[in-house]
This record gives sequence, C-alpha cells and structure tokens, in this order.
Amino acid sequence: MSKELCLKTIENFRDFHFLVKDYQRGYKWTEVEVNQLLNDIDEFQSQEGFYCLQPIVIKADNDKKELIDGQQRCTTIYLILQYLGQHLFDITYQTRKQSTEFLNEIATLNLSGEWNDWVASHSKKDNVDNYHFFQAYRAIQDWFAKKSEKEKEAWVKKLLEKCKVIWYEVENEMDSIELFTRINSNKIPLTEAELIKALFLIALTDTSTQREWVVAQQWDKIENELEEDEFWYFITANTPPTTPIDYIFSLSEVVKKQENYQGEYPIFNAYYNAYKNTENKKQWVEIQWNEVRNNFFTLKEWFKDFEYYHLVGALIHLGYNINTIFDLKLQSNSKTAFKEALKAEFAKIIGSFGNNLENVYYSSGKERKALLLFNIISILQSEEKAYRFPFNKFKTMNWDIEHIHAIATDTNNKAVQKAWLDENEEYISEPLREEIKNILFLKEIEEEKLSSLVEKVTNELLEKGFDNDNINDLSNLTLLDSGTNRSYKNIIFPLKRMRIIEEDKKGTFIPLCTKNVFQKYYTPDASDLSIWSKEDKENYRQSIITTFNTFVNNGK
Repeated sequence: MSKELCLKTIENFRDFHFLVKDYQRGYKWTEVEVNQLLNDIDEFQSQEGFYCLQPIVIKADNDKKELIDGQQRCTTIYLILQYLGQHLFDITYQTRKQSTEFLNEIATLNLSGEWNDWVASHSKKDNVDNYHFFQAYRAIQDWFAKKSEKEKEAWVKKLLEKCKVIWYEVENEMDSIELFTRINSNKIPLTEAELIKALFLIALTDTSTQREWVVAQQWDKIENELEEDEFWYFITANTPPTTPIDYIFSLSEVVKKQENYQGEYPIFNAYYNAYKNTENKKQWVEIQWNEVRNNFFTLKEWFKDFEYYHLVGALIHLGYNINTIFDLKLQSNSKTAFKEALKAEFAKIIGSFGNNLENVYYSSGKERKALLLFNIISILQSEEKAYRFPFNKFKTMNWDIEHIHAIATDTNNKAVQKAWLDENEEYISEPLREEIKNILFLKEIEEEKLSSLVEKVTNELLEKGFDNDNINDLSNLTLLDSGTNRSYKNIIFPLKRMRIIEEDKKGTFIPLCTKNVFQKYYTPDASDLSIWSKEDKENYRQSIITTFNTFVNNGK
C-alpha cells in the first residue's frame, strides 16, 4: 500500500505544501496536547540521536501533499515554527479559505488575551478553525515566554534537525476518504510492523556494512514463513493480521513491560518509547532484532519437532497464551524438563474431566477439549510419527462435536424429528418407511403422531442392537468439521459411517479418532459394523480413559 515509508526530519518539510481536504475535521488540539508536544521535544536531549514523532500519512496531489492523517501534529508544528519566525512549509484548507488565511498571517496578528476579547475587534476572523488556531498559538506564546532568545534558537534547531516523523506516503490510486475513514475507525492500515521496521532500518542506515539490507532480508523471510497456514495456526488460534510478524513482536520483553497500554499502535509504542530513551540506538535495535529472531526460531524448532508440535499446538488451541508457554520454557532447565512441564499442563486439563470422564458430556464445555486431547495423545502414542495433527484445519474448518449415533426422541423440535425420519428412512423396515412417507407428505403434522412415529422407529433400532440411551454421553461423541457434520448430523450410525467413508475417499480431512470410531477400532473383534451398540460405547469410553491415564502416569 505504501510507496514510501521512512523517517523525515522537520527540516525535510522545507517548501512542502500540505493540503487538507474537505472530508477532514478541523484542527482540534487544545492547550493540553500542544504543551505535551512542546514538553516532549524540550525534554529530549539532542545527543541521544533524534526524537521520533507519530506517523503522518500523505498522498501526492499535483504539486501538493494531501494530508490524510497527522493534520493535528503537522498544524501544531507549523504554528510553533510561525511563532519562532520560521516559514518552512505551507498548509492550505481546500474549502476553508478563511482558515488558510488565518494560518498564513497568524504571526503578524498580534494575538493576545482571550479569544472573545480579541475576536470582538476582528469579527471577520470569527470561525471555529480560527478559534482553535488562536488557542494553540496562545499556548505556544505562553510556553516560550519562559525561554531566552538563545534558548529559542537552540530549540528551533533541535526541532528542525533532531525531530523526525514517520513519513508514510501512499499510492496515488488509493482512495483518500476510504483510507481516512479506516484510520479514524481504528482499522489502521499502517501496521505495527511497518512502523517498527521504519525505526529499525533507519537506525541501521548509517553503518557501512549494509546491515539494514541484511535485516530487511531476514524480516521478509520471517514474514513469508508466517504466512504458511500450518505454521501460523500452530503458534496461535487467531486469524492472521495484515502483517503476521506483529505477533512475533508482541512476544518481546519490551512489549511485556508496557502493561495496560490502551492507545493506538500498542506494540509500536512500546518499541518507540524504549527506542527514544536509549543512548546507543543501533546497539539497542540489534538486541531487539536478535530477540525477535530468537523467538521466531524457537517457534520454528517447536514446529519441526514432532512432540513439541503436538504439545504446544494443542495447548494453544485449548486457550493457552503463547507467553505462558515461553514462561514454562524459561522455568525449565532442559528440553526434557520443558516437555514434562507441557505434559503437566495436559494432566491438569485431564484432571478436570473426572476419573471416569463423568464431567464430560454434550454441552458441558469440556467435550471439545477432551476429544482434541484424545486425538493429540493418540497421535503422540502412535509408533508412526509421520502423521501430524492439522491445527490449521482444526481452526479454519470449524470443527463440531458430532453425535456418533443420532436419535430424535430426546427433542420436541418437530423440524429435527422430521429431518431425522427423512434422512434415516432407507435403513428402516418397509412398513415404517411407508408411515414415514405418509406423515411427511402432510402439510400439518400433529405433534403426537410425529412423536409416536419417532418412538416406533427408535424401538426398531433398539431391537437391531442400537444403544439409544445416554445419547449425549462422551461415549457417543466425536470431532468432525462443521461442513461435513451439517450434511448428516441427523442420521444414524450406519448411514453416517457410509458418508464419512465417502468423504475420506474424496480427501476431506477426518480426524484420526473419528475414523477409528466409525471403523470400530476401539471394539475388539467387532463383527457388526452397521450398529453403534452399548458395548461399542463402553469400549470407546474406556479407550479414552486408558489413553488419558497412560499419558498422565507415564507422560506419553
């Protein structure tokens, strides 16, 4: 989106002509903001390097520069320079001629006292823009009243040569109003990473080693790798931002120390505040960049390691913050100890399920965690290490909790009951199938007749060996992606099994333990693959318990 992102000194503004178009609000800074800017620059020591101001977003407009964001700061700097006798650049308001004229001549207007008194004798100057210009200029006058002429000369030299803004020039094709709206509705197009990159690379440009070029290449490589879904959804369960490297910067000690920052660009501001207060800026940037790279390489190491991948990835998708995992690493004195610490977190979660998983059932809030852990631990315990759990698909495919065998006697919802009868009629005996067709043909169906037919069908399934009890128990639940689940959530076990086999043949991802369920892997010597019986459910539940107990007791 940007065609130029750099730091410019205020001196670089010489002969610029900024244009404020009519979609912009007027100048609104008060004495508070003006004094804050003046004090910040005043307190800055020139020998520290340079003072970095917040971003200015511009777009070329013939011989002018359209000021899209940063009007308040830019106008205040203009007023300060006017007071100090420096006419460095111009600002024009597209449709507010009086405002432009007032700015141009403000240093010659002998402003003093209060606005109401002054404007009483200058009635043609009375408008809301001029009121705010007046108040800001009077604040500047009062602030500099304490300074000697020599101090003012030193101050303006510092402003021109040692103060820089983050200059962000956008492509000419970009719609200014849309961009302005996005910025001012907090949908910031200027990303944290772009601003940090400007700080870092500018600090390194004075070296003769082309270090800034090396860092830029390293930066691009990290960004490219973060765009890979498989890696991204291993380190976070959140949708990637515009620049995913923001996430890596958020892990730094600089950001961790800046607690509860509520302003815009919180990550950039953490770096910027530390940057402006450090003496050796090049050295500081090198230290920060090395930390970013080390954190990234740590994540890549975990990603490539079979055991780390599943332990860390699972905890992330169980709600853990990546910083918590880094803290566990810091508290561990070896890789073995770190892995044991990760497994201990698994054990804590498993402990919340109850000794016999009695706390886990449909809508308990724990069933998704239990089934995810069952899949992860089953993979970790397998002898074949080639298969890796796809956390990216787990996130992007929106996996649901699926009933292995679905019935409709546990609901009074007529629509659900009708769908269940319709979708399962091919597995029902001919007499009941005719009843289903007849009743579903009716425009209005009596609730009692519908419920009676559902009960008849359920009893027939029971006679065939289906277990229709405890339908919401964990022993009747498994994981499946929402798209596949929605297509057959109401059907009974044998039909569901056939559909899952079809989806698997198409290449649709089916979780390991879900495939095992419908292949009856957990039932020794399973003879009838067409029913989900009480024995099947008990064997499935016991397999989950055994898997969890083995992991907790042996750590694998």
